[in-house]
Amino acid sequence: GLLSKSRVVLSVSSHKPYSLYSSFSTSRAKVMTTPPNNIFDSIRADEIDGVLNHTVDRYDGVIISSKALPTDVVSFQTILGSSIQFWKENRRRGVWLKVPIEKSVLVAPAVEAGFVFHHAEKDYVMMNHWLSEDENRMPLNASHQVGVGCIVINNGKLLMVQEKNGPLRGTGVWKMPTGLSDPGEDLYEAAVREVFEETGIETEFVSIINIRQSHTALFGKSDLFFVCLLKPKNTTITMQPAEIAACEWVNAEVYLQQGFFKKSPIFGVVNQQIRQVVSAVAADPNWVVIPDNEREAAASSSPSSEAVGTDIGAVKVGVNPLTSKDLPVPSLVVSKLPNGIRPGESVVYHFPV
Repeated sequence: GLLSKSRVVLSVSSHKPYSLYSSFSTSRAKVMTTPPNNIFDSIRADEIDGVLNHTVDRYDGVIISSKALPTDVVSFQTILGSSIQFWKENRRRGVWLKVPIEKSVLVAPAVEAGFVFHHAEKDYVMMNHWLSEDENRMPLNASHQVGVGCIVINNGKLLMVQEKNGPLRGTGVWKMPTGLSDPGEDLYEAAVREVFEETGIETEFVSIINIRQSHTALFGKSDLFFVCLLKPKNTTITMQPAEIAACEWVNAEVYLQQGFFKKSPIFGVVNQQIRQVVSAVAADPNWVVIPDNEREAAASSSPSSEAVGTDIGAVKVGVNPLTSKDLPVPSLVVSKLPNGIRPGESVVYHFPV
């Protein structure tokens, strides 16, 4: 086809891989990734008369440049129709179209041409169109949200909050700090951040002690919820008033014996493990939390003492040095390592090695 004569260059800053179609299975892949968003915005390709500016991916699919989209409906309808015909003649399998919010008038004609919604964010909608007569192999939208629950232990007490909003509002039920991870945020970072935002307590991520999966999250999504163990760096609470009604260091059994959680077999398993962690930490001579007043006194008498940092728990590159003997219970630690097969680094959660 004509595209084989065109020089196509992708300007991609993300190190994350992407795949538009499965090439290993005859059934549709259920969990796959779409191209990083900047691909749609930064495509540079030789122009072809009567065809939308685009590039061809390694799976014989098409990625339309969102910046090159016309701004008026009539022009878009005309060139989209001729583009689809061109791509079919050249046996392209599917097309990705990112419509920025400022060009949202193009959504309706795209639907008329056969495009469907894939997902939307606050400033764009992603659409796609399967052109091949074979089974549709384009990936579905992301299926899960990722949440964290944070167990922070200080002298046999747990850092607990009561919700100002949400399902537990006004019930007086104590719960662990929880929240969702942000886009591009590692799970351990989300845990440290959520604790600090809700309580003002800075922490060190230790490990993941259990994982819960459910399929009743918002917007028909599934949910992965990671219960994390963190060690506090300070002890003075600074509560976030916008979301939190109360925040205290609560005796572990006060939390564990609450009737609300006893009704749930899931929390029965989770809380039994939390009880084991609290007991193990109490017997661990290395789990020492220095009260703020003592730390401040030591810092004033010895200015060279290391101060508590304000970072959110950065992990150095390399295998985590913790051993199974360093952990109060068997659990997953975090290591940050080079990808090797592509530029950049990723984190892996694993049993100590």
